Amino acid sequence: MSAVAVDNLPAPSLRPMREADLPEVMAIEQRAYAFPWTQGVFRDCLLANH
Repeated sequence: MSAVAVDNLPAPSLRPMREADLPEVMAIEQRAYAFPWTQGVFRDCLLANH
């Protein structure tokens, strides 16, 4: 087993989700939930500024 030094990792940052993020978000959503949201639900949320 190998370890990664935390000092070498970049600092995390957050930004609002964009439509271009949907493929990656969908991949995470499908792995994380038995009944994942659809891409349409996420797109509707983005359009409504949620």
